[in-house]
Amino acid sequence: MEIIMLLSYPTRALVLATGIALAVAAPAQAEMMTGEQLRTVVIGQTLEARRFGQTLSMQFNTDGTVTITSPILNGTGTWELQGNTICTSGLRGNATRCMSFERVDDQTLRSSEGMTLRIAS
Repeated sequence: MEIIMLLSYPTRALVLATGIALAVAAPAQAEMMTGEQLRTVVIGQTLEARRFGQTLSMQFNTDGTVTITSPILNGTGTWELQGNTICTSGLRGNATRCMSFERVDDQTLRSSEGMTLRIAS
């Protein structure tokens, strides 16, 4: 604050206006979803993503199975909630992969792997 007071009035006004503009323009930081939110929003739904120019569908079934369908990859495995992550196994060999998600808007999620997914159903 002391440094700003040392600046001339026009410079102080410019610094203040810039700070306000940046605060208004900055997007809200999305928060990671909790396990309960994942259960409510993701489980029983089909999520779609675009990868390498193709549509990938992921269905997290209520019976604990997950199905992936795309032009280059199809498979069925299992999922389970571990804290605030969904862990899948059996989709790529026996490897287990865990992802967290953040809610971008009502129909869009972003995974911890950087994939943007749309809730299709």
